[in-house]
Amino acid sequence: MTEESPASYRRYCLLLAGGGLVATLALLAVDGLRVDETLGVVLLGAVITAALGTVADSGRTALSLQHLPSLAAAYVCAGPVAPIIGATLAAIDNRRFGRWVAIANAGTLALSGAAAVGAVRGGAALWGGSSPGSAAWFLTGAAGAVAFMAVNHGLVALMVALKYGEPVGGVWRSWLMSLAGADVVGSTALIASLGLGAALDETAHRVVAGLIGVMTVGLLLALLAAIRRRDEAITATADAEAARERAEQAELVAQGAARSARDAERRAVAAEAAAVERADLAATQLHEVATGTILALVALVDLKDRYTARHSAAVGRLCRMLAEELGWTPEERALAHVAGLVHDIGKVGIPDAVLRKPARPTEDEWDIIRRHPDWGADALANVGFSRALVEGVRSHHERWDGSGYGAGLSGRDIPMLGRLVAICDAFDAMTARRPFRPAKTFEAAREEIREGAGRLFDARMAEAMLDLLEDADPIDWTLPAADFAVEWRRACVGIDMTHLYATDAQVPAEPSPAVEA
Repeated sequence: MTEESPASYRRYCLLLAGGGLVATLALLAVDGLRVDETLGVVLLGAVITAALGTVADSGRTALSLQHLPSLAAAYVCAGPVAPIIGATLAAIDNRRFGRWVAIANAGTLALSGAAAVGAVRGGAALWGGSSPGSAAWFLTGAAGAVAFMAVNHGLVALMVALKYGEPVGGVWRSWLMSLAGADVVGSTALIASLGLGAALDETAHRVVAGLIGVMTVGLLLALLAAIRRRDEAITATADAEAARERAEQAELVAQGAARSARDAERRAVAAEAAAVERADLAATQLHEVATGTILALVALVDLKDRYTARHSAAVGRLCRMLAEELGWTPEERALAHVAGLVHDIGKVGIPDAVLRKPARPTEDEWDIIRRHPDWGADALANVGFSRALVEGVRSHHERWDGSGYGAGLSGRDIPMLGRLVAICDAFDAMTARRPFRPAKTFEAAREEIREGAGRLFDARMAEAMLDLLEDADPIDWTLPAADFAVEWRRACVGIDMTHLYATDAQVPAEPSPAVEA
């Protein structure tokens, strides 16, 4: 930042720094400092974000997840920790942009952290406090995240507007709105991890949950970095293609420059090959990051309910077998396998008292359970999975006659992938023992599939399922399913798994009524 910056902008930067200092000192006077294991986990997250730094820079604004340690401190640490960590990380990450940017962003993060502390405490007081992991706890956590993002985005938008002389609303839409998605993803993962950790009884378990939250923050940062590198590689490929076209035109215009044109073309081809290689590497890193994120989420689910992880691995394997029976392509079968593996990710949001209840849930508890398909689908969409996979997970409890739950879809309105997961999920659930009922026999489960064909399940899929089970040995189906991570990597063998993410992965086309009949 040079001295040519507008005076109003410099005054605003100093005002932000002063406001952040006053808010920090006020919280320090009220709370003091408290040193415990939660502060250690938060500081570890701060070290990770400081090491990775900014992962995307637009020239006017920069994207990172450095706000997450400050937001975490607002939930679990003494009051002044949140603004102190936020200001420190902002000053470290923005020092290369000049003193005014570093001063302004340090003040902004300090004020945002103080706002989050106020929102969390105000929410707790307003709702009379709440037990860890309850719906009211998560509502209080969401209030803190909203306060943090609102103050942060508002102050940054005003800062950029003063510097460049543009309307505040236009600045936010042009430079900050695209960053809101990363803020929502990071805050959601953070609140889920902290809620799970707070709900656990033993200190060691709470620390493990906190470390998983820290790892998730790191994975999200790495995901953003991989996406940036992939974009750069794609741009390099376009530049190389343009260079090759210019070389060809030069050869046609002046034969005397043919040697130079051929040399330029060879350089362009080499640059294009290098760019493609970098793009492939970025795609591989993207898949590894998404894999790590999914496995971390499943670890959280498994920590709450070990049945769910075993069940997910079994459903994933059965989805792949049924897709093969239906004649789906290798990539479509892999998509079905992955959908089965992650279909119950949303159960991480269900309180332990409901998920592990040894009796049949009450109607109020069923209302909570029925929300897990939407929770899981939203989490997968934020990670970057394709629409087909997301909507398949969202609809896996819909039923052919409309008696299921979610959106109350019926018949062909239910996505194909959702129908496939539904029948595989139902079969494995019937043959597994649950806390409130014994397991059904293999033959009894097949009979229920037969009776539900055309009523609860897609008739064509039900027929294929019965054919698949016709020669199956019940002994094989009673053995424990493979480890979830093993099933995930098995689904990824031999195909281009990047089709699961940014592009719209497809399932087979809907058969005509005549064919289906």
